[in-house]
Amino acid sequence: MHFHSSLGCRRPPALDDVSQLADTRRPVDLGMRRRRNARRDRNDPKICAACGGTIAAHGDSRGGAHDCTFDAALGRLFSRVSSRSPIFVGLRKHARVSGVSFFDRHEFVVNRSASTSTLAQRIIHRSGWRDSRHLRCTGMVVFHQLDKTINVSLEGRTDMANNNLLINVDIGEVRVALIEDGVLGELYVERRRDRSPVGNVYQGKVTRVLPGMQAAFVDIGLDRAAFLHVEDLISTGDADELADASNDEASGKGNRLSRKTPIRDVLKEGQSIVVQVSKGPISTKGARVTGHVALPGRYVVYMPTLNHVGVSKRIGKDHERKRLKEVIESIKPPSGGVVVRTLAQGLTKKKLKADIGYLVTVWQTAQEKLAAAKNAKSPRLIHEEPDIILRAARDMFTEDVKEIVIDDLDEFARLKEFLQLFLPERVHDVRLVDGYEPLFDEYGIEGEIQRALARKVPLPSGGYLVIDQAEALTAIDVNTGRFTGKGKDVEQTIFQTNLEAVKEIAYQLRFRNIGGLIVLDFIDMERMSHRDKVYKALLEVLKKDKAKTTAVRISELGLVEMTRKRTRESLGRTLFEPCFYCDGTGHLLSKISVCHEVFRQISREKDSLPGYQITISAHPAVCDVLEREEKHALEEAGRRLQRRIVIQPRKDYHLEQFDLTAG
Repeated sequence: MHFHSSLGCRRPPALDDVSQLADTRRPVDLGMRRRRNARRDRNDPKICAACGGTIAAHGDSRGGAHDCTFDAALGRLFSRVSSRSPIFVGLRKHARVSGVSFFDRHEFVVNRSASTSTLAQRIIHRSGWRDSRHLRCTGMVVFHQLDKTINVSLEGRTDMANNNLLINVDIGEVRVALIEDGVLGELYVERRRDRSPVGNVYQGKVTRVLPGMQAAFVDIGLDRAAFLHVEDLISTGDADELADASNDEASGKGNRLSRKTPIRDVLKEGQSIVVQVSKGPISTKGARVTGHVALPGRYVVYMPTLNHVGVSKRIGKDHERKRLKEVIESIKPPSGGVVVRTLAQGLTKKKLKADIGYLVTVWQTAQEKLAAAKNAKSPRLIHEEPDIILRAARDMFTEDVKEIVIDDLDEFARLKEFLQLFLPERVHDVRLVDGYEPLFDEYGIEGEIQRALARKVPLPSGGYLVIDQAEALTAIDVNTGRFTGKGKDVEQTIFQTNLEAVKEIAYQLRFRNIGGLIVLDFIDMERMSHRDKVYKALLEVLKKDKAKTTAVRISELGLVEMTRKRTRESLGRTLFEPCFYCDGTGHLLSKISVCHEVFRQISREKDSLPGYQITISAHPAVCDVLEREEKHALEEAGRRLQRRIVIQPRKDYHLEQFDLTAG
């Protein structure tokens, strides 16, 4: 409990009963009572000093938490105090982020003349809780009355949901967060002006054919032309991998034309072609497209250009795979192929048929649209994938996810309408929230985003990771930090740190959506057994990643080279942009280096600067160094050149920018 120094308060000894407060003005510490009473009979009912309600034994695992309301607790507490007394309130907000619990303290003075309900709402709003439903009395209420001042401490608990899908709809931006076991597992951001084209089907126009690369560039109406390789023109097999791909990944796989097939035999410049975006634009690269169309549904992927039936490899039971394949064979459309996704495990024939029927209708609509404007100029959009809200409901709203929480009324209605069509039994698992606090703030996600996107990521034992994402690859360095092993030998300390790092690395790769070439720099381990255990642990955690990953064994230097499939821009590149001041390098010339560059430039231009005065215009920080640390060098330059050197600070100059003018 914290006090303002102006109150001159000190903590008095504790009493056993809150009823003595009005007479003795001595404190009650029910937290101490809870610990002292832990040995009592757990069947003996306890009375909460805050609200007067019956609670469980104070020694139970919940710490005596019960369901009395915040308003009731305040009303009972404040009924013991004079209405003219100022009240100093200290609130502790308990949140759980990534499995770590912390308390957020809020302390302020309020006037007791207001009604209890008004006071409660003010306290709730001031302390950042959404409403009183998020507050429960824990039986651990500490308050003091000294010099007509009451200090009240109530505790509210707001845990991050175990398995929820949170959708935050803001102005021009939608964010989707997947909470798994109380931890933020995935985050997707989609902005209105930068909506992902992955999964869209276009009628494009071939702009360039490159025989040397066996590829072509296709104009599909995006900022940059899309890349089409000869192998992506016709896909006819290996489609089982499509089953676990969402709309970002459900295209462009299967048997392809041979690399040896001359691309000029297949395509020519100016030709119109129907393609689907399989990988979105990343950094300076344009999108990648394929001639094979794959339309993902909730339970199946329909491939209109391929006659193939497959089952997701993630469905491990052979008899279930065989059953699903037989079901699909009996209901598949005359033309096209179908791959069963993992979510279809245990599903009935009726639901599978409905999902296939919807996708067939979607493709027929796209073909009708294409035929209706046969002579229209390319490029143009034929089929557009749903936005991120509907895609999240389709691909991420699994049986493990308890509910979808959304904070926009219009999108709430649209989402329920979508689920009524595809998943009617779970329509009631969508909840609309609307309150004082933003949705992501209430669940502690904003802070977790900032923590997870930091360059330096802490580990539980005290070690840390350093993540550097470059153009060619991403490097992740593991360090022990302040972790000393608590008396263990050095090798065991290193081994434990590396094992912790494996779990965090897998989480960071998935959360940040880091793809491409990745180099993991583990701390060197001398024992081969430790290297094997760390490598096996890495492979085990990577199995949970939906993106395809490959990793080679740990080298003698403790390095692991791995790749992760990249279909969209990483979260870091989506949210951040290169620093305009340092041009993305992360470094600037030191002020001393700029000063000496000024001296060298003066020597170069001395003959072209007439007159007896040279004016140096530079950033104020550089000018300050010239006048202080480099004062003697500046005077020496003036003597050598027989000129008077004047310094002119310019606030609008870059730190590395300067000009020389003659006076």
